[in-house]
Amino acid sequence: MDKPITLRIVSALLVVLLLAGCNGASRKGTPSKPKPKPKPLVLASKAEELNTKLDEAAKAAGCVGASLVAFENGEITYTHHYGYANKAKKQAPDDQTQYRIASLSKLVTAVTIMKMVDGGIINLDEDISTYLKYQVRNPSHKDTPITMRMLLSHSSSVFDGDSFNKSTGQYMSNKKLLTAKSNFQGYEPGKGYEYSNFGIQAAGAVAELATNAKFHDYARENIFKPMEITAEYLASELEDSSHMAVIYNQNGAVSRSVKQQLGPKRFRPLGELQGVTQSSLTITPGDYAKIIIMLVNGGEYKGTRILSAESAAEILKTQYSDEKVIYCLCVRKNSKLVDGRELYLHSGEAFGILSAFAFDAESKSGAVVVTNGAKTKKDEATGLFTGCRDMLGGIFEYI
Repeated sequence: MDKPITLRIVSALLVVLLLAGCNGASRKGTPSKPKPKPKPLVLASKAEELNTKLDEAAKAAGCVGASLVAFENGEITYTHHYGYANKAKKQAPDDQTQYRIASLSKLVTAVTIMKMVDGGIINLDEDISTYLKYQVRNPSHKDTPITMRMLLSHSSSVFDGDSFNKSTGQYMSNKKLLTAKSNFQGYEPGKGYEYSNFGIQAAGAVAELATNAKFHDYARENIFKPMEITAEYLASELEDSSHMAVIYNQNGAVSRSVKQQLGPKRFRPLGELQGVTQSSLTITPGDYAKIIIMLVNGGEYKGTRILSAESAAEILKTQYSDEKVIYCLCVRKNSKLVDGRELYLHSGEAFGILSAFAFDAESKSGAVVVTNGAKTKKDEATGLFTGCRDMLGGIFEYI
């Protein structure tokens, strides 16, 4: 081979090697953004101090009983109980105490429905009429379909109108309720917000008809059992009801005994569940915290995949926002509990039960609190009842 040709080949190879080296140096010089280091776990070391703070907050709120479970970096690290689960028996609450958690049920309903989405059973953006087999339309916007996404983000225009409120005292079919003009707001579906118990009841009806299964059975088999959680949307389905808390009103009188909470077993046709998906879940705060931990861990809990990462993220994604609210799927964002820190919040109230959770998805830290009777003063800034607000606030001083 001629020397000039050889030199040209060698020179070309040297240029390629130099360029590769420069590119490699460039890549090494601009490393990817490191993941934030987990904060040190602190709650266990502050337990004595926290116990005193939470007892003071519970007493100030007039709580009969209360249970709080907190988690850090995706691990339950602190629990505390106050007062009585059953005053007559002088029975204190403990880690096994189960409460009807009121509207905190809604997030678990969203989790259950997203499991159906993962299975290809439900499409969040499909017209719910497809599943119901009858047409549902806002009378003022007959060309706009209502979707599951709208129901779960309270933007469907379906609300707790006259017909729905009357149905709480007497049975009225979901079909009749969903075709009653009085249960719709005037705004176009998807373009407004109104917190709606009936909207989540309707979501449950759609889910039952889509799966051809009772909602509470589907949740048990697909969410609770894989996570080793003991919970039921219908308390009468619990194998052991001895751990249920009695519910008291704000004056300390019994509002719902355990027997009343269990109630008679009632048959309802598929798609005709009433008062279930929006507020009837009975669960321990510790088991509820596991569901939140699963969400912030991208749909996985202790090595078991419950939801796809995409579905877990969809629940925590902003679906509707305006100057008053930022709403995801059955959970909202709020920065007023801890100034400037965006947290996911929800509160609940039913028959005397007051409940709430708050969590930071980035740090995988938060808390769940449930009381079985307390004063019902509400804090408008956070949407939480003051006793729950103060107990959650006490936790977030440390995490």
